[in-house]
Amino acid sequence: MKKIILILAVTILFSSCATRKVHYSLTDVPDLSRHYFSNHNLTVKEFKDLREPDSTRFNFLSKGIIYQADAITKGGRKWYVNSNKYYQSHSVTSSVTKMIANQIKASHLFRSVALYDNAEPTKEFVLEGEIEKFDAYKESSAATKIGMNFGAVGALATLGVKTRYEAITVLTHIKLVDTQRNEIVWQGTVEGKMEGQDYADPYGWAVYDKASQSLKVAVNNLLRELAKLHLD
Repeated sequence: MKKIILILAVTILFSSCATRKVHYSLTDVPDLSRHYFSNHNLTVKEFKDLREPDSTRFNFLSKGIIYQADAITKGGRKWYVNSNKYYQSHSVTSSVTKMIANQIKASHLFRSVALYDNAEPTKEFVLEGEIEKFDAYKESSAATKIGMNFGAVGALATLGVKTRYEAITVLTHIKLVDTQRNEIVWQGTVEGKMEGQDYADPYGWAVYDKASQSLKVAVNNLLRELAKLHLD
């Protein structure tokens, strides 16, 4: 029991201090290597940010609380949100773009994938787009908050409590351009949406992982669309 309590205490301390990243595992990305694009190179331009600033999107319940994620009231309940200020990179768009490029690279759909700033002058295909939504919400739990007031023992007593979460990423105005033909070969919008229930987080930091996972779903949907293309 003491060992469990110690592990829990360390986990809570780490989760409340760690920097937030746009990141997720790529080990389960579908292999699309047997495709026309697998003989061609892709360059990904940084996606533009269509989202409104946090200050106009959210009416935060409190500000300046370092140990917990920002929270808002939604539907009469307190929900944590993935506000920009806690991300490791000051540019969320560059972090999102990097993960889009990494996920496409992991699929082996193209022979090589590079970010635009690091690309060679000759680019066969260029991908660009805009971020319309990159939002996640995790419902707060009064029970887990009260439990934390009693230290690791209190936290252990409330481990089974679950709360709702919602996350959505919308990538829009996406264009895949064939630079050799000067032609747009695909354009459209993809969405990644997640909702459900899982274990409550007294500080709300789990909301950042939910946002990242919704991005992964959106990029998987993008890969499915691109894999449908058959160019002459």
